[in-house]
Amino acid sequence: MNIQMMRGVRKVLRDCLNVKSGEKVVIVTDTNKTGIAEAFAAEAYAEGAEVVICVMTPRTRHAEEPPEPVAAAMMAADVILAPTTYSLTHTKARIAATDEGARVANLPGYNVETLVGGAMEVDFLKIKPIVEKVDALFTKSKNIKVSTAPGTDLKLSIEGRKGVAQTSVCHEPGTFSPPPCIMPSVAPVEGTTEGVLIVDGLVVPYVTDGPLKNSIKVVFEKGRIVDIRGGEEALGLRRLLEGYKHPNVYLPVQLGLGMNPKARMGLGRGSAEDEGQYGTLIIGLGEGRTFGSSISAPAHIDLLCLKPTIELDGQVIMRDGELTIEGAQEALGKPEF
Repeated sequence: MNIQMMRGVRKVLRDCLNVKSGEKVVIVTDTNKTGIAEAFAAEAYAEGAEVVICVMTPRTRHAEEPPEPVAAAMMAADVILAPTTYSLTHTKARIAATDEGARVANLPGYNVETLVGGAMEVDFLKIKPIVEKVDALFTKSKNIKVSTAPGTDLKLSIEGRKGVAQTSVCHEPGTFSPPPCIMPSVAPVEGTTEGVLIVDGLVVPYVTDGPLKNSIKVVFEKGRIVDIRGGEEALGLRRLLEGYKHPNVYLPVQLGLGMNPKARMGLGRGSAEDEGQYGTLIIGLGEGRTFGSSISAPAHIDLLCLKPTIELDGQVIMRDGELTIEGAQEALGKPEF
């Protein structure tokens, strides 16, 4: 066991999950991530928790369901940690466990570097109120416009949709988050997303090694991808989506904003850090029930764009990747915009 990662392990258990003595902690992992799982188990045991580790074979994609015995164990847990190769966030098993009151930390792609990296060093509790402010703005707004300097021009409706705040803090029953990702999200109303998205950050699951070298142009009409243009990266995205053999992976189900000022995408520390990078726009495709969408699919795919300008009903809340909300820069430890 690498002792350097234990500080991050302790932070997840204490700051993010507030694990208490006597609680039932279920750690869901796969054969690729048993070392990380054992580190969490040792620290949870030291906190006085009753710890169970469930080991499965690695899933083949994000949002693929765990085996039934694992899902059953999740239903009996007070706290769930999921250091797995692929994310369980969008699975029926995770949703059911959360509905039952479990506090869930989804930890896809975790490795030693995730736990010793800078993204774990932020004050999650200090940033949480800012995430909730953005979340409240999503909930009360009707329309979003997104633009970027490279050419993104996207419009969509969120009327009637409730924001979903992923703060990395899960102290209340029925809460979930993927630390160190800090991200408010909202589901577009089905059929309303129109325009062009220039993907210049990353695609998750990865279609390249590291951040994109060349951007991908994605065209939406009536809430569906109708065109993907670019070089090898665009070809990789087309092949990724085609491989799922399901029409709903072309549908947008999430708009999120990365808000962890120390996260850095493309370092191989897992998708939670990739998507949490401050000033990043995330457009999620496919499985979307986690965010309040009615769309179901066999996978969830994220398209990451850098330095967006975000308008909610004409009000700018982020300009060129910098939040303009009062108190945001102080909480994030960044200079005032």
